[in-house]
Amino acid sequence: MYIAFDQPKAAFDKFCTLIKTKSGILSYSCTSLTNNQNKMRKGKLILGLLLLLSTISCVKEKADEIAKKATTFEDINVPENFDYSGTKTVTVSVKVTDPEILTAYKYVVKIYDVNPSEGGKLLITGAVNTDDYTYSPTVTVPTSTTQVWVAIYLGSKLTHEGYQTL
Repeated sequence: MYIAFDQPKAAFDKFCTLIKTKSGILSYSCTSLTNNQNKMRKGKLILGLLLLLSTISCVKEKADEIAKKATTFEDINVPENFDYSGTKTVTVSVKVTDPEILTAYKYVVKIYDVNPSEGGKLLITGAVNTDDYTYSPTVTVPTSTTQVWVAIYLGSKLTHEGYQTL
């Protein structure tokens, strides 16, 4: 088994090897480096340091360029059709297709951003029209929202619930 290491005192002058023989005896031998080998090791070290420094300076330079490009809001080039809004207004149409009873009780509709059992936030509550059993409120939701959770109650009894695609 060969283990190669440099001696700390003369890192560029010697290459030393620790040798373990089959009988378990350790021997240590050093070989002096030639002038060319010594120059090559120094050159690799200097090249590595230069490469590291050039990488660091490039990153700083790019960050400085980005900071100089847009110093005011007017400096930003935004397409004319860009919508700055993070929200959208949608109409949620609910129709009770099988009214259980025709009474003075009204169906109550609660609309959530997600299922309330998963932490959904109530967006709006309203009553179904007793003439045609519809409810169509307008709600404002984040632009990324593609569905809402609708829960329909008759009195305190939950009759229907589920996601509705916008």
